[in-house]
Amino acid sequence: MADAAGTARSMWTLFEPIHAVIYFTQEGRSAFERAGLRGFWRGYFAGRAAPLGQPSAAVVTASFFGFAPGMVARAIPGIWELISPADALRTLFLELMAYEQPLRHMGELIAGSGFRYPLPDPGSHPLAGTFAPDLPLRTGDGKTTSVAELMRAARPVFLDLAGRSDLLEAARPWEGRVDIHAATTDDRPADALLIRPDACIAWAATACQPAGAVAPALPEALFRWFGAPLDETVPVTGWSS
Repeated sequence: MADAAGTARSMWTLFEPIHAVIYFTQEGRSAFERAGLRGFWRGYFAGRAAPLGQPSAAVVTASFFGFAPGMVARAIPGIWELISPADALRTLFLELMAYEQPLRHMGELIAGSGFRYPLPDPGSHPLAGTFAPDLPLRTGDGKTTSVAELMRAARPVFLDLAGRSDLLEAARPWEGRVDIHAATTDDRPADALLIRPDACIAWAATACQPAGAVAPALPEALFRWFGAPLDETVPVTGWSS
């Protein structure tokens, strides 16, 4: 029960800022007024109740659990004569999509890019198992490219983002199996990324993590996902044939 309450509280913390922006800014109120709903509470109840279909005042009172029944009854069901639930949701989402954070979140939901695949190592980097972000990249010779461009060959990619010679050296024996690149980007999410051909991040190096702590894990990840190195003299600790 405690875990459920904690999860509910975490979800509230994440979504309340979006909720507050949509209902309580002048832009949100203006959007509902343009749709024919004058006064703050008509827009509020229409936008919030519309996902329930066309609920009665009793259903809204019970679901919202914070308003006097008489107050709800002044808006519900009368607002459904002014706007349909579908149009109320359309108005709400058009306003929602004007803000970068909810727009990005909705895009991730539609694309499935916010999904994280379960990986064998429970202590892996938070990026491991997620889809690689399409970072803009600058190469050492001054050219610009992106993660998406590097993935066009549909091959595994090891991407050094921090000039980590130790990681480049550890990845080099897999060069025939994995495309190895070094580049920089603003606000790098990790020092290095090992990306599967499906753009899922198989392994990531935490920014500024000491070489002794991160370099030994890279060969293990390369072996796990892409097999033995072409140079069979290279030892891979922690794994056996």
